[in-house]
Amino acid sequence: MDIKKLFSGIAVIIDNEIMKEDSIIYKIKMNLLKYDIPVVCFEEVPSKSVVESLGNASFIILDWNYLDEEGVNVGMLPGVSTLQEESKHEIIEFIRSIMSKLFVPIFVFSGVDIDEVKGSLIEEELYDDQKPSRIFVKSKADIESEEELFKNIEDWVKQMPSVYAMKILENNLRDTQNKMFIEWYNYSPQWITIIWNMLKTDSSEVQQEFGEFFMRNLVNRINPFNFEEQFFDLDGQVNYDELAKVMEYERYIKYDDVLPEQAYTGDLFKRDNKYYLNVRAQCDLSRKSDKVELYLIEGKELESREIITEDIRVTSEGELKFSDKAYKLEEINTIIKQVNEDEEEATRILGEINEKFMRYRNQIFFGQGEILEKKPEAIIACIDNGKIIKFRLDIKIMKFKNIKKDRIGRILPPYITRVQQKCSQYIIREGTMPLPKELFECY
Repeated sequence: MDIKKLFSGIAVIIDNEIMKEDSIIYKIKMNLLKYDIPVVCFEEVPSKSVVESLGNASFIILDWNYLDEEGVNVGMLPGVSTLQEESKHEIIEFIRSIMSKLFVPIFVFSGVDIDEVKGSLIEEELYDDQKPSRIFVKSKADIESEEELFKNIEDWVKQMPSVYAMKILENNLRDTQNKMFIEWYNYSPQWITIIWNMLKTDSSEVQQEFGEFFMRNLVNRINPFNFEEQFFDLDGQVNYDELAKVMEYERYIKYDDVLPEQAYTGDLFKRDNKYYLNVRAQCDLSRKSDKVELYLIEGKELESREIITEDIRVTSEGELKFSDKAYKLEEINTIIKQVNEDEEEATRILGEINEKFMRYRNQIFFGQGEILEKKPEAIIACIDNGKIIKFRLDIKIMKFKNIKKDRIGRILPPYITRVQQKCSQYIIREGTMPLPKELFECY
């Protein structure tokens, strides 16, 4: 990986020694400029109102200096001026603001003991030394040369695959976006007015439609991605809740305080512990007010234990194993042979096994990364706080205004598209004669 190319955007340096030619941070700046990485410099911590303007920064380098002239931590001395502590607080609050508003790598290059820096960040719950962090803390003495700078950044990126993935995505999107707008402008500078007016006459939610027009074009034009797998090879156990959240964000938008005015395909409603999913086409929803009728399918939450992930199998230990219990084959064979001696006990055990077979047959199966569905149902996992919801494909028609207040989120493509396709296949299917089970009897 070319780390210089990965972080080729604008760098921001905040350090009171940035203009001193004999300082380490000045050498770092010159090393960045050497590789055509533009650098924006601040000699003091900017106000938090500046943070959102730094959204296009490739990374931010921060100084951390709240020591007096003697090099003593003023936080350890009683009765000293609070000026240095205020400076420390200012830096911490600036970092907090970046962390909450931007996903930008933060490099804290310190001239003081880095354990002190980490300790302060841990105390403020901005840093966790037990797992990889978006904040990279390093002593300035360890990054004087060009090789040391980029080698340290590369080692950190190897521990932060999300930063690596973001930079690949960011660079690819930026290149595609620039090419797209240059191309459109060369065709006609007025193209934007034409598209806006067309959508304005077609939709009551023109802002959203206009944005989706751009996103569709970006997705269709984007260059092939090239990720290096070595950066995704991390040790450690996956946390169930964290995994469910990651999966949910990929397929579901949660509506919090701000709700869109119009209805959308994929809108999810919850009323009386039942879910309702809107499958009506977006063009029909965009062109009408809140009096529009929704095509809803009703759903209910499934328990994870209702999903079968393992087959019934005979183990090498001589057991017939279900998901929740195992029966020794030797014992089953003995019971069958002695059925006349203790018929009641034999019947009980064999009935228990038979019931497990029947329940297994009627449950929902998971295989090859998918939940296998029956014809009249659609199942979507990891929505509304990680729930698995099964929808019946029978359509219910309700006016949007009557259920609008119960809207909790929206299921995204391609998941809602798959549900729409399955609904259409189910609704317009032609009736067929059932097969007699005698065709499959073994004689």
